Amino acid sequence: MLGKLAWEISNLDRASKGDSFFDVRYTAFNCAVTAWHISDWAWEELDEEVKGDLSARAGDRIADVGTFQAFLRRQCRALHLCRQIATGSKHKVVQRGNDENVTADLGWEVVDEATCEGTCDSPLRTYRQHAVIHDGSNMLETIDVFRDAFRYWERELASWFLIEDRVIFGDGED
Repeated sequence: MLGKLAWEISNLDRASKGDSFFDVRYTAFNCAVTAWHISDWAWEELDEEVKGDLSARAGDRIADVGTFQAFLRRQCRALHLCRQIATGSKHKVVQRGNDENVTADLGWEVVDEATCEGTCDSPLRTYRQHAVIHDGSNMLETIDVFRDAFRYWERELASWFLIEDRVIFGDGED
């Protein structure tokens, strides 16, 4: 699952450099869903000793996937944001634990403007689509949030002995 998240983040990076409206939208959604649902997979793989260690870290008993996920959301803001996007996109509204300060948005930004004198054979403006997350008054690039979630998972999964090697992004980001 962590490798899948790395692959999806690389796809989002490529999609954001293109001109397809749907590529960025759907790839960002896939990143959020995968980043959040690693928690389901991780919970099922954790042994009782690690669950006990996590309970000690949390200062409360982590008894099931729900309390585990609540712990993760407190530990990693990026995972909290991914949950909001993944759950809100699937169910339209986050019924339990909704954070009204979190919204996601797609937009276009100008990346290049031509300065034509006389005849101009190239576009006057070049745009790039980007997806952002509004977290209260902060506007965050989704790819940065997903990379933060990836790094959190990489660190935690390794500490729980659920992965052995470090995953490297294909786009040079790590």
